[in-house]
Amino acid sequence: MLKNWAEYAMYLSHYGATMIFGTIIVQAKIILVQASAPN
Repeated sequence: MLKNWAEYAMYLSHYGATMIFGTIIVQAKIILVQASAPN
């Protein structure tokens, strides 16, 4: 059980972090576009 959890944690840290980082970049771009867009 502990070994499976460790492998799952490694999977999340490798792929999950990449997805989260990508999501943050997308959200940041959206915020920048909204901030620079004329109201």
